[in-house]
Amino acid sequence: MDIGLKPKKFQKLQTHKNQSVNFFTVSFNHGTDVRHGHNVRDPKIVEHEKHIDPEGQFEIWKDVPISEAYEKLFGKAVREYNSKQKRSDRKINSYLDSIRKDKYKNECYEFIAQIGNAENQLSDKQEAKKLLKIFYKNFEKNNPHLKVIGAYFHGDEKTPHIHIDYIPVASGFKKGLSVQNSLTKALKQQGYENKVVEVKETDENGNEKIKKKLVTAEMQWQEKQRNNLQKLCEAFGHKIIQPERKPEEYEDSKILKKARYEQLISDVKIRQSQKKVMESAQKLNDTILEKKGQLKELEEQLNQREEQLNQRQKEFENEVIFENFNEHLSKIFGENFEQFSQVEKAIRENKKDRISQFQSLEKNCTNLFEKVGYALKKHKAELHDFKATPIDTVIQNLQDAKALGYKTYGEFLQSDNNAVNKTKGKRR
Repeated sequence: MDIGLKPKKFQKLQTHKNQSVNFFTVSFNHGTDVRHGHNVRDPKIVEHEKHIDPEGQFEIWKDVPISEAYEKLFGKAVREYNSKQKRSDRKINSYLDSIRKDKYKNECYEFIAQIGNAENQLSDKQEAKKLLKIFYKNFEKNNPHLKVIGAYFHGDEKTPHIHIDYIPVASGFKKGLSVQNSLTKALKQQGYENKVVEVKETDENGNEKIKKKLVTAEMQWQEKQRNNLQKLCEAFGHKIIQPERKPEEYEDSKILKKARYEQLISDVKIRQSQKKVMESAQKLNDTILEKKGQLKELEEQLNQREEQLNQRQKEFENEVIFENFNEHLSKIFGENFEQFSQVEKAIRENKKDRISQFQSLEKNCTNLFEKVGYALKKHKAELHDFKATPIDTVIQNLQDAKALGYKTYGEFLQSDNNAVNKTKGKRR
């Protein structure tokens, strides 16, 4: 195994209690519980995790967005698969989404590796960090089908450790994509397969029995990683003793599980708080939209009322103008009525001077029409609506009267000439 650096000479280790010892344990815990916010120390997450020292050291060695990783690892296989599909409903739009919907698969896996525990660990955290980084680099080299997308060193907790997130990638599939997310096949392509082994067990009476036990590929692989970490530490002079206990019995494992549980509770509380905020915001937004609708409706009603008032104002002003116009016409006709009466009477009584009298009548009529026309023009300009109005009707009636007057005047002249001509003929 390539450990990357020359090992140091053996050195005794000291615990936080200053007890001189020369051995400790290594841990390798594997699972599907990936907490990216915890790993990258998202302030919104870690502020609720009391076991994290805010002044402690943590480093991000690798952090690839999972969507970017899936495109790089499976994008080509997805495009090849889609190119062979004749029906659009069989094409894969997002392989990551399809994995997330598959209850038998996980989009990503994670393991935690650490040296020592809360009571017995390297006094120099930089030494622990160096060893764990070498282990991480070796892991990438020794596991070509487990593509690492995240590597995080946490020296700000009780025991320095690393989180490694990876995606299992296997090839050679005949159904579906040629390259897929499959931990079982990925481990198989690295030489790990399920096997049955014989194990000696002693019963309560001290009798030994041989039992067959299934050792899965994942169990073999985890044991291999644990042994690699142990060999690395021993190569640097650190003696490792692994008690015959299950990993969950280690004190550090309990602390990690407790931390994860607290983190999970914290995440749930944060999500609940965010949900309440979103619900309140949505309710407020709905209220605002409702009020906006009511305001818009009131605005439309006010606009209609304003238009109605403007129209009534115009009608009122027009009525005033018509009244003024009628008074003006009455005054004009009143001044000229007596003059017309005198002219008419003179025409009837003095037949000898009819021509001059008619000419005088025509002049008076012309003056009258000019005055009326000026009045019409003046009052019509004051109106708000230039469409057909009663004034237009008055104008037309006056024009008709004027034309009728000229016609009557012409007929009268013609009849008078005829009478004169007849008288002259009789005299001859």
